[in-house]
Amino acid sequence: EENLLKGLREIRQRHFTSCLTYLENSCAKKLHQKNLELETVACKNNELVERANQLTAEAENWCNVAKYNESVANALKSSLEQALQQGSNRGNMVGENDVDDAASCIDPKNFLSNSGERKRSSSVNINALICRYCKSKEVSIVLMPCRHLCLCKECEGFVGACPVCRMVISARFEVYLS
Repeated sequence: EENLLKGLREIRQRHFTSCLTYLENSCAKKLHQKNLELETVACKNNELVERANQLTAEAENWCNVAKYNESVANALKSSLEQALQQGSNRGNMVGENDVDDAASCIDPKNFLSNSGERKRSSSVNINALICRYCKSKEVSIVLMPCRHLCLCKECEGFVGACPVCRMVISARFEVYLS
């Protein structure tokens, strides 16, 4: 009887040991799977944080561009208001100013047609639309109040008076020639 009890105890202990080993192995497998999932989630989280930082920086850049464009629009609006106000002030003066203004905006050296016609011809003078300040780039800035189209975008900030008629510049506008 004692041997039988001893044998049963050994069998029971081996059975418990095998059950515990099986449970330990299955828990280790599940723990390993969960660790892999946790690493994957952490990697995706890092990617999302990086993308969120990029989007935040991009949003700040767009806000800065919008603020810059708003300031440019306000500056252009004030320049336009000044030009309109100067135009209305000139309308009160004698009609000779209109003739002077019309003559000042036509530069015979910078005229677009060969025979004095109003239409453009195919043989436009190559030097006709060159900046009067740097003499190398194409013109794109109209000066006010004389309305001469004689400066390129790069030179406009360096000039305080019109290079054609030497009139003090009150406003500048970029134009696009097609």
